Amino acid sequence: MGTRQADGKAVGHVLAQGVTNWTTAGTIPAKPEIGFKARVCVPIRWRGGLLGLLIVLDADGALTTSELAAMTASAQELAALMIAVHGPPVAAADRAREAAVDDLLAGEPEVRRAAIQALADGEPGPLGRHVRAVAAEVRDRGEPGPSHVTIALRHALSAQAATDLGHKALYRVRARGVALVLCTSSPATEHDVDRFAAQLIHRVEDVSDGRFTCVAGIGSAVAGLSAAWSSYRQARLACRAAGQLLPSPVVRWSELGTLGILLRLPPEELRIEMLPDELRRLLAVDRNRRLTATLRAYLDTGGSGPAASVALHIHRTTLYYRLDRIAELTGLDLSDGRTRLTLHMGLQLLDFIQIEETRRRNPVSEP
Repeated sequence: MGTRQADGKAVGHVLAQGVTNWTTAGTIPAKPEIGFKARVCVPIRWRGGLLGLLIVLDADGALTTSELAAMTASAQELAALMIAVHGPPVAAADRAREAAVDDLLAGEPEVRRAAIQALADGEPGPLGRHVRAVAAEVRDRGEPGPSHVTIALRHALSAQAATDLGHKALYRVRARGVALVLCTSSPATEHDVDRFAAQLIHRVEDVSDGRFTCVAGIGSAVAGLSAAWSSYRQARLACRAAGQLLPSPVVRWSELGTLGILLRLPPEELRIEMLPDELRRLLAVDRNRRLTATLRAYLDTGGSGPAASVALHIHRTTLYYRLDRIAELTGLDLSDGRTRLTLHMGLQLLDFIQIEETRRRNPVSEP
């Protein structure tokens, strides 16, 4: 790739070819729209583990068989040199640190206390006492390999400028996401934490080559690492809502409202039969879901006829006709506050059930 640092889109295109699984030299095709010319890539491996990639520009396909053999031999020599200079691919200290972050976010107080001590011992100075957790999750669009996802996550974390917020970011990379604990010396603003999460998402997706997206959830601010687990639980729930129950790819726990209650329900309980009887009555007689959409708009706007008709792009007379049909077909009294609450939460639960059914068909590891 030359001496300059490759940008995220070029890295993503390279990873999208499955190079992390290659054992011999191969060709990476050109991608003119990002200014990427064809290259030959040779994986640098040590005892089966991937250390890096030796990439040579070959825009005209002019490399000979003997030159490819020389590249393969060079990759073997480079592997030995890299091990000698930099040590094994995954440093034991890094593994231990990420394991400590796992323990920090566990529910057992004694385990958390030991993790706090281990994390503090590895720091040159004190960790900030203002703590905020972030959970990020990768969602597939194509068929990325696990190495592609992991590299994208670690690339984003290494590129994330911690000095922007004056914080220390502790993290644990998992198969499909990352758990982060942000430690600051003074309280970080909502804007700054949102920006941090948005930049992280951008950097992950920049390396994705369009094969996956990323979303993030942000927990509440807490005082000290001993409460980080609480913020992280909130962040995980917010992450599940991001881009699905709520449209934004970055969602704060404080934005969830009643969704925060529904998200705490055990996933195995989220089935259609769990819907309130009032909503199931409506669904049974509303096959094209027009009345259901009308009811949702009406309840989302606080029972405002004018606002709901604008949201639905229908005349107010049409709105009230549909509401009367709902009452007629189901026997529900839409002027009753308890009925409205039940229906509104039931509609939110319906959205969540549909998303969980999709997740069951395409399971991913939690962030």
